[in-house]
Amino acid sequence: GIAGATSSSTSVSHSYWDTETTGIADDADGDSPEGKTTEDLQSVLGYTGVYAGWNANVDGALGNDDPWDFGFSREYPALKFGGMDPYIQRGDYDRDDDGLIEITTLGKLDAVRWDLYGVGERVGITSASDWAKYETAFANAAAGMGCPDTIDADSDPGPCNGYELAAHLDFDSNGDGVVDSEDPYHNWTPIGSLGAYYEFFSIFEGNYKTVSNLTINSLARDVGLFGAIGADSPTRVLTPSADGSFITIEYTDDTPSIRRIGVTDAEVTAFADSARVGAVVGASNRGDLYPGGVYATGSVTAKGSSAAVGGLAGLLQNVNAYDAWADAAVSASGDSSRVGGLAGYCQNCTIAIARALGPVSSTGDDSEVGGLAGKIFRSTSVRGVYALGAVTKSGSGGAVGGLAGVIEYVAMSAAYSAGSVSSTGADVDVGGFAGDIKGGYVADLVGTKVEYAYAAGAVTKSGTGGSLGGFTGSADANVNFSAYWDTETTSIADDADNDMPEGKTTQTLQSPASYTGVYDDWNINVTRLFTGVDDPWEFGDADEYPALRYRLGPEHPYYAMTQEPHYQRGDYDRDDDGLIEIHDVDALNAVRWDLDGDGEQDSASADDWSKYERAFQNAAAGMGCPDSNSDASPGPCAGYELAADLDFDTNEDGRADFNDAYPNWTPIGD
Repeated sequence: GIAGATSSSTSVSHSYWDTETTGIADDADGDSPEGKTTEDLQSVLGYTGVYAGWNANVDGALGNDDPWDFGFSREYPALKFGGMDPYIQRGDYDRDDDGLIEITTLGKLDAVRWDLYGVGERVGITSASDWAKYETAFANAAAGMGCPDTIDADSDPGPCNGYELAAHLDFDSNGDGVVDSEDPYHNWTPIGSLGAYYEFFSIFEGNYKTVSNLTINSLARDVGLFGAIGADSPTRVLTPSADGSFITIEYTDDTPSIRRIGVTDAEVTAFADSARVGAVVGASNRGDLYPGGVYATGSVTAKGSSAAVGGLAGLLQNVNAYDAWADAAVSASGDSSRVGGLAGYCQNCTIAIARALGPVSSTGDDSEVGGLAGKIFRSTSVRGVYALGAVTKSGSGGAVGGLAGVIEYVAMSAAYSAGSVSSTGADVDVGGFAGDIKGGYVADLVGTKVEYAYAAGAVTKSGTGGSLGGFTGSADANVNFSAYWDTETTSIADDADNDMPEGKTTQTLQSPASYTGVYDDWNINVTRLFTGVDDPWEFGDADEYPALRYRLGPEHPYYAMTQEPHYQRGDYDRDDDGLIEIHDVDALNAVRWDLDGDGEQDSASADDWSKYERAFQNAAAGMGCPDSNSDASPGPCAGYELAADLDFDTNEDGRADFNDAYPNWTPIGD
């Protein structure tokens, strides 16, 4: 059971074999090694019974070092040392028994493409050779990948119901600051593509972890970390093959979703015509970004014509997207493209509590370009959204706006844009909020509605033809408005017809401190978590526009990781004491890039300063600190202050380890 033969000088103690798995009975002489049943060896959960005395010194340091992990009552003990994961040694890839296969490496993430349904079993469309790659990534997998028997109730483990990130992943595998040929996944192949049975159709739970330094240069049509999620059919049924070697799948009523994941410092470029490209997902058709916490930073570029390109997603169709945001530079050079800071094109969607912070640009003709989305179309509900990035368009034709290029057959409420909008091409519709807003029929609403919205960014148009407006360049007569634009920042006067949208002075839009004046009816229900109004606006000081606030927390189904209103405005010194407020561990980590605490770049490199700016997003001049040197400009600041309790156990699992954002803190300063 232990050895075929031993010599008289061999000493074997505290050692056992499993008589059931080996098929070799114990010799009953009472000497070690001894044969034990599977239950004898698996039922002990500590250094007791057959494992008394096993707490030994393995690493050679002083004292016993607790080398064994005893798992659960159905598992053998496994060694903890040398970077080995005891659960993975046992083949258990669902350690928390939630039915989700745990992704801990880029190799395992890459293997998801061979099991797009997240069941942990070979599906009929997966070839034997591709399944062998899956099995290599998930070595020594136990039956059902370790997932519990919760789906088909046949008393066997599994199948699983999706994936979850169990560690932060970084495509800069060698940590040299560059993603190149020395990194094994330096040009990522997107997971899934639109078409029968080739979309990702399962759950991908990010657990608030990040996938960083994603790099893609692709000729595919569906481009992103995930090329496509969703399905053309609403049913899924698992059916074993006759010989049991694989299963066939039709869809169930379950909706696939990507949730609570950040794709950071991405560089994504698509070259094909009609590409759908975003950092997180290229195209989503009946695949949700829900219940929230999905975001992206970096850059996303489309080179071909007729593209749908966004910082987060290219195409969103039949999708629920909650608490989604992007801070990415988004650009397109092809004609007839839809280009947006968050998404390129949205149709039949619900988008709530979303924002886009990065710049958006297009050089192609006949394109629709917006700070949040290029085009928001038919049967879409949008609420609680804003865009802050500069939006530029140089090609002729099409439309450009601070929030959207085109809004058509849409119900929108509680929204604003504050980035500049500019167009140099001919025959372009240009507006501070939207280039063109079209009416139509949406459910029981006749005409598009845009309510409780404002535009405050500068608006410029130098090309001939087309339309220009402070809020919208053009609009159908049957669009219902309750909206304003700032006549001073946009440099576009009100038309004085008393119809909505209306132009107002900066003071009129900034001076109300509550739901009064122009905002007297703006207290509405944005979150839809309960009946009645939910007080969505924070009015700030007399020199600030209102900003959206989302009073959500872990006790609600939509846990929003949103910035506080002051931080939306870039004010990181809310109490005006000259100290930059540290509100999370990311901000604390950024202190190393500004050691004198003045909120200015000083000697930090451009790369390091970009990290500082990501921690303090959308920072106002002087970080919001008051004028301390009497030069009539904000700042500089004089240091930092903690504005919240911080916890290095960022995933809240009870321990600080490699699953947390900062498992081994680098001291600030030397």
